[in-house]
Amino acid sequence: NLSKLQIVKHSLSSSASQGLVSSYYSKGGNQFIGAYATPPNYRQLRIIVQKDTAIAFSSVKLSVVKSALYGALFLLIALFFSSITSSKLTKSLRELVSATNRVSDGDFAVAVKISSQDEVGFLGASINEMAKKIGSLLNIELENARKAHELETAKIVQATLFPKNENLSEKLLVSGYYLSLIHI
Repeated sequence: NLSKLQIVKHSLSSSASQGLVSSYYSKGGNQFIGAYATPPNYRQLRIIVQKDTAIAFSSVKLSVVKSALYGALFLLIALFFSSITSSKLTKSLRELVSATNRVSDGDFAVAVKISSQDEVGFLGASINEMAKKIGSLLNIELENARKAHELETAKIVQATLFPKNENLSEKLLVSGYYLSLIHI
């Protein structure tokens, strides 16, 4: 007898043209969900649907499980690509750290390989330019020091070859005569 079903009782007692009974139990202990509606042109007719809750929500549960699996897959793919990107970035940064350590140790012939046009690439180009300028300035300073040493050596040689005669008497007069070959 269908009139004993809770969804039928609810449908017959309601004046609404449609409704939903979210959850109820049958006498056998099964949990059901039900809905009813009256078609617009047939006021004397009620359409009633009753479904076991486990069956009704199985597609929802399947959708939730699929969504969770797709989310986990997306997360794994994102982690994979982020690890590749981060390892590439950290490799570039390790090269820059190594180059700056070499410059601080006095190796100004450093040449960082620039593989990108982003901030890391710009930093690598700046390190290359800095090392080049420091090396150039150091070479200029070494050349100036070499010239100063040569000048000091020349002064010592000159002082040895042409000593200052501080012992000469003021009464000594040195004079000379010059005659051009043309006049002879």
